[in-house]
Amino acid sequence: MKTIFNITFVLLLTFLSCIAKDNPKSGTLVKIKQLTEEGYFEWSHEIFMKASALCQRVLSMDENDPYANYYLSYSSYRLMNIAMTEGKKEEMQKYAGLAKGHAAALYEVDKFKSEAHTLMAAIIMMELALDHSQGMVLSQKIHGHLGKAEAADKSNPRVNLVRGVMMFNTPEQFGGGANSSIGILKTADAQFSKQPDSELMPTWGKVETKTWIGLAQQKLSKFEEAKETFESILEIKPDYDWIKHDLLPALEKKISQINNQG
Repeated sequence: MKTIFNITFVLLLTFLSCIAKDNPKSGTLVKIKQLTEEGYFEWSHEIFMKASALCQRVLSMDENDPYANYYLSYSSYRLMNIAMTEGKKEEMQKYAGLAKGHAAALYEVDKFKSEAHTLMAAIIMMELALDHSQGMVLSQKIHGHLGKAEAADKSNPRVNLVRGVMMFNTPEQFGGGANSSIGILKTADAQFSKQPDSELMPTWGKVETKTWIGLAQQKLSKFEEAKETFESILEIKPDYDWIKHDLLPALEKKISQINNQG
C-alpha cells in the first residue's frame, strides 16, 4: 500500500510540474481574467487598466501569447465603452486602435479565431456608435466579422450577444429594434450553458446578455418582465453597477409612474 501511495504521489508531482513548465504564466493569466470580470461589473477604468498592465507584462515575455493578446484587446474594448460614457472621444479612439490591433493578431490562431472576430465586431460597433455617418460601411464590417466568428465556432454565445445588441440599436425601418433583437439574445443566453475547454478562455457576456434581454423587454413595454429579469440578475451579481444604480431604479420609477396614472 505504501509503495502504491509513493508512486501515485510521484506521478502527481510530475503532472503538476509539467503544468507549471508548459504554462508558467497561468497564474497571471487567471488573475487577468478575474480583473476583466470585476472591471465589467464595477464598470471600473482602474481595474481594466490593471488588467491591461498585466497583459503587457506577459506580452513583454511572449509577444504572441494568445491569452494576453485577447484580454488586452478585451480590456481596451471595455475602456472604449467607459470613455464613451464619459464623453472622452480621443481616449475612446486611442483604445479602439489598441483593441483592434490585438484582436487582429489572433485571426489565425484556431482556438481564438471566433473570439477574435467577435471582439472585432464589438469594437467596430462601438466606433459606429461614435460616428453614424459611416453606418453603411461599418455595419458591413460588423456583419462580416460576425459571419467569420460563427463559421469558426457556431456555439460561441458572444456572436449572438454582439449581433443582438447591434439589432437592438438598429432602427426598426432597417430591420432592427427590440422585437428583432430579443430572439437573438435569448439564443445567446441558451448558448452560455456550454462550458469552455479551459478556464482561461473567455466566458464574459452571460449576465450582459440577460441585461440586454431586460432592456428589450422594457423597450417592448413589458415592464414587469424586465423588472423580474433585472432582479434575477442582481441575485447572481448583487453589485452589478449598471443594473443596481441605473437600469433597475429607472425602471421602478417608470412602473411607479404608470401605476399612479392608472
